[in-house]
Amino acid sequence: MEMMVMESRKRPRTMQEANNSLAELNSPNIGQPIMPLENGFTVPHHSTVSATPVFEHQAAHCNSEPSPIRNKASIDAVATMFPQVLIRAMSRERGFADIELIYLEDQMSAILKIVIAPHNTQSLAHRLFGVNIEIEDSCHYMAVSDVVRVTPTPFLKVQGATESTIIEYLGERIHHAIEKSDLRKQEKENGIKSSCCLSFDIPLSSLDRSYLYVTIDTEQGHSIRADLRLF
Repeated sequence: MEMMVMESRKRPRTMQEANNSLAELNSPNIGQPIMPLENGFTVPHHSTVSATPVFEHQAAHCNSEPSPIRNKASIDAVATMFPQVLIRAMSRERGFADIELIYLEDQMSAILKIVIAPHNTQSLAHRLFGVNIEIEDSCHYMAVSDVVRVTPTPFLKVQGATESTIIEYLGERIHHAIEKSDLRKQEKENGIKSSCCLSFDIPLSSLDRSYLYVTIDTEQGHSIRADLRLF
């Protein structure tokens, strides 16, 4: 079965190109022991990887000065919305989780940014995208099936999560907000079963926090913001 490879410096110029970069869902491949090989990545065909910071298809539409929104949510509020497995992976301090809501310039979509604690990055990448990742000697090592590749880039981005994965690890509420977004609607119109509405930025240092970005509908974002008390 053919794997999908996204070259490290190649960015989709439009949302349509981002959509087209995803292959249709089939059973994911699980990683094998990790060892360095040649540059680049081979990933499960339902996920894509690039070596670029932040989210490609959203970055061009973000406000240069987004409205100031509190980036801390109480664990009590978070527990009403997210499954425990994700809550445990979040970066937390004094009873608050690092979560931020970013409204895009077109006001049609929003980005939910969830900060993940360093020691939970690898396990969450495997749960969400079916990939095994190691960070060592200033390189990312990724193992999928019997192929392992390595790259020394500052950020590794993995995206392309299945609907069942989103429901299991982000919950029904976030899944509903994703399904209402324009990006997800376009993906479904094109027959794309997995979604780049969920992407994961992984830093080069195993001591640094990673960032989970979730594209959601703006109206749903207002409701989520209120329930998480992000003011």
